[in-house]
Amino acid sequence: MELAQGISLATMSPVDCDRMNTGFAAIASSHHLAERMIQMLLNQKGLSIGCQIDLCEHGLQTATRCYHDLLKATQELADPPENLTDAGLTPEDEELVVVALLHDVGETLSPINHGEIAASLLRPHISPQNWWILMHLSLIHI
Repeated sequence: MELAQGISLATMSPVDCDRMNTGFAAIASSHHLAERMIQMLLNQKGLSIGCQIDLCEHGLQTATRCYHDLLKATQELADPPENLTDAGLTPEDEELVVVALLHDVGETLSPINHGEIAASLLRPHISPQNWWILMHLSLIHI
């Protein structure tokens, strides 16, 4: 990848700006968000905050419980939705499982508002309801 030649915005040419935008898209665009969020979760392996399980395992357990609860509720419906995914859930329920998986990725960065970190990262991709849950995670924790 070619780098911009200008060292400040004032000295950059249109070609430099194109190079900078190309570099940004390759490294920092939202297309890589899923990989980065999963890596944040995996980086929590071995990080225990006084519990028997680490934060990565906690995320996996939370998502697994969420999935099984939602699947059971869906299967018990007299008239199940027609838009079920291969996992047997609605797309909205699958999103909630992802939110459950990643809800604590910001725990070690900012414990008091760690839910806000996940909410900010996921906001463009999740419903307002799930964003609200993450933003108010510290109120939900007991």
